[in-house]
Order: sequence, then structure tokens, then C-alpha cells
Amino acid sequence: MVVVENISKRFGSLEVLENVNFRVEKGEVLTLLGPNGAGKSTLMRILTGILLPSTGVVWIDGVRMDVDPVQAKRHLGYLPEQTPLYPELTVEEYLCFVAAAKGVEPAKQKERVREVIHHCDIEEYRNRRMGTLSKGTLRRVGIAQAIVNDPSVLILDEPTSGLDPSQALSFRELISALRPHTAIVLSTHLMADASQLGTRVLFIHKGRILLEDTVEGLKRRFAERDVYQLKIRVKGERETEDSILKVLSGIEGVQEVKVSPLADPFVWDLIIFTFPDWNPTRSFLPLLGSRNWELIELQQKTMSLEEVFAQITARTQEVGTKDR
Repeated sequence: MVVVENISKRFGSLEVLENVNFRVEKGEVLTLLGPNGAGKSTLMRILTGILLPSTGVVWIDGVRMDVDPVQAKRHLGYLPEQTPLYPELTVEEYLCFVAAAKGVEPAKQKERVREVIHHCDIEEYRNRRMGTLSKGTLRRVGIAQAIVNDPSVLILDEPTSGLDPSQALSFRELISALRPHTAIVLSTHLMADASQLGTRVLFIHKGRILLEDTVEGLKRRFAERDVYQLKIRVKGERETEDSILKVLSGIEGVQEVKVSPLADPFVWDLIIFTFPDWNPTRSFLPLLGSRNWELIELQQKTMSLEEVFAQITARTQEVGTKDR
């Protein structure tokens, strides 16, 4: 089990993490989801004892990391985004070295290395030097070194970063197989990792937790509205941003509208957020003739991660403004 209590981290005057709290039980995968620079890797390093927090406490299987880091780390497996691998060693030599370094009993080291090589499906590479392996295979060696000490807590930092789709899928299957026996904390900026691996998702942005939900809850949030991107040309009198907003916001089923002028004062970019199953043919196209607008482009968008964060941030700011 992992318990994080009121973790903050400052580097000088820069606050990288602010009052982070969560817990992860055995059998759970908590996915830290956020853009680059959100503070995920800093949090990973604090969880693994590489960095000390400015304030707050991390517990690993009931052991405080700041009080007894050696004992806490015995329960940990860690896969950093850039795993330190030794190209001149074979896979088996490397894993034996890591097992010894992690304190696996000498009499059990070879047996444990054989087990993780089999579990991570890298048996055909056991006598290959790591400098000759593909990136996908090296990530499997990375997970093997993380679990060679049979940890109860697994920390994975951007585990599928740089992998092609086939490699990423294979790696996700491997991580899923580890889930029943461990508490897993996984950081990523990829929605696929969160959707396919996480039992819970925690959004982190600028060092703060903005949202925590189950994967299914998160999917329901995404399903709350559809997104359409349009481009129109005004053929009659010029329109203003306010006039376009007023007209479009009055359409049944429209939740929110964003309007952006282009270099041509008669051409506008529009983003329309609607309730699910909103029909632009029925709801929007009849408006074109009455307003003397020409439709240049219309496409339904898949909401990007950045847009999700923008919404969460905006909602947080709105709540903060109301509370003041």
C-alpha cells in the first residue's frame, strides 16, 4: 500500500508540488495523468525516496520513507522513464546484478531472475547483450529489474514512452498481469495508458491535483459533451465575437462556444461544445441561410488531453473565484 500525505516540493521559490494526497491499495493502479512539466516525475522521485519532499510524508507498506528509507525501499520496484541499463552486460547478468543490489538473498537470486525473465517474456534474450536490444525489449528488461525483488509497490514513470503501438500494447498487458499482486502508481501523459491500465486516474497540473476519478467515471465525464470545429464565412454585414456567441449559444443542445477571428475579418473559427447526440444538420445548418453565413468546414473533434485540462483548470478557477 502507498499513502501520500500533504506532499509539497519546492526548488527555491518554485513550488513544483502542492499539497498532494492519495493512497493506493494492493490490486489498484493509480494513474497520474498530466502534461509534461505537471510534476509527475518529481512526485515519482519522492515516492521512491530519490528526493525528499519539502513537507509531507510518504508511507510504503506502513514504513515512513523519511524515517526508514532502506526498509521502505525493500518493498519498492521502480521503473524510471530513462532506466539505467548496461549495454555490455547480458540480460541475465544485469538482472543478477540488480537482484544482489536490491538485497535478494544470494541463494534465491538465480531462481528469482529466472522467474522474472519468464514472467516478462524475455527468455530468448537472456544471453543477449543489452546494447543489441530494441527499445521495446529494453522496457521489458526494465520492468524485470523493477520486480526482481518481488515488491509489493510498483512505481512506473512514463512506462510506454517512445514505444510503437504494438510494443505499448504488449507492455500494457504485462503491467496488467502484475496488478493483482501489487499496488501500482503509474505516471503518463498518454490517455491510452490511463484508460487501459488505471483503476483510478488522478489529474495533476502545475503540481496540484485537479481531479481524481475512476476510469469509468472519467469516461463518463468525456461523454458529457461532444466537440465540433467549424469555420464560417460571413457573406453579409460583419459579425462581432459577441454577436456570434449570442446566436450560437441560443441553439438548443449547445453548452459552450469559443469564437476565434482569423486574418480575414469575414472568416471565423468556431468550437462548439454540445450535449451528446447533438445533430449539426438539424440544429446548426438551418441557421446558415438566415444569418447569411457560408460553411467552410465542419468536423467533429475528439477532445484532446490539453482541452480536458483546460476545462478542469477553468472549473477550478471558477470555484476559487466564487469562494473569494
